[in-house]
Amino acid sequence: MIRPLRTRHRWFFLGLLLVVGPLMVMGLLTRREIPSASPRAAGGKTGLEYRIDRSRPVARVHVTPTAAVPAHPEWSLYWDVSGETDPSVDPSVDTMLFLGVVDGESSTIHPIPTEYASIQGRLVLYSLTQKEIVETVDP
Repeated sequence: MIRPLRTRHRWFFLGLLLVVGPLMVMGLLTRREIPSASPRAAGGKTGLEYRIDRSRPVARVHVTPTAAVPAHPEWSLYWDVSGETDPSVDPSVDTMLFLGVVDGESSTIHPIPTEYASIQGRLVLYSLTQKEIVETVDP
């Protein structure tokens, strides 16, 4: 009773090995190489592209992901009005205005308050998790 069952089991798995084995090998040989994104297409360290629209009464910052960016709900976007142009100098908390949260998955628009829109400033992307400035952009 057990011997015929073992024989069927052996033939079944031998057939499965002969069918699935070559299919796996063919699948591995025919797969395409994943292209790597160029640094220019990534849009900086974060993969985000920034654009300021001053043509409207309320200036707006458009943030667009340019590459596959993981969602970071802890990224906050600030407008620094200190007038500092050196990107190596970290802005002071007193001179930064909170614009909103950047999710990294969809385009977002953040209005700049009217009284600060005319002041030359820069965008600061701050990570609340790492407690550091991720990126500083001079528009």
